[in-house]
Amino acid sequence: MKSLKNLFICFFMVALFVSCSTVPGPEVIPTFEYTFESEDCLDQFEVTRGASIQGTEKWSEVQIDSTTSYEGRASLMLRVNRETTRFYFVGTYLPIDKTSYRYVCYVKGDGIRRDGSQFNNSYVGFFIRYLNGKKKFVVTHNNGTFNWREETGFIRISNSADIDSIQFGVFLSKSGSMWVDNIKLYLD
Repeated sequence: MKSLKNLFICFFMVALFVSCSTVPGPEVIPTFEYTFESEDCLDQFEVTRGASIQGTEKWSEVQIDSTTSYEGRASLMLRVNRETTRFYFVGTYLPIDKTSYRYVCYVKGDGIRRDGSQFNNSYVGFFIRYLNGKKKFVVTHNNGTFNWREETGFIRISNSADIDSIQFGVFLSKSGSMWVDNIKLYLD
């Protein structure tokens, strides 16, 4: 009788687990979503000077690339070569009145490497500027050649009174090409 009772309890627990794990939850909708399907989608970002080193006046290349994408027809592409000495930052400012920020995007790289005196930067993520001048980077770094992969990042803000700005951005200041697609930003 005891083993029958244990068998019943085990069966009940399995049935409860299966029924609870198959119930779909509410869909989480991104606060912002960028898919780069048209040329004007880059207008949703600020393309600004991110860094420079002495040398030529050759700027990094930033464009919508209609030949490479994770999904859809196009992606954001940043490209740098050995002669590049001026590097663009592609970003968007986010409201600072939230407590949590999360991003999910897809990134692809081709030959990302440091050449000569280039900065060792190739990343996607959050950039926080504080009122006291300090900065915090919550980013994923990229090197080498790799196919599309998902990258994610998360920050929690406990006191936004100390923050000057929060940006989501993409930056490449070393040789190679980096593509970014399907950016989803979740703010709570």
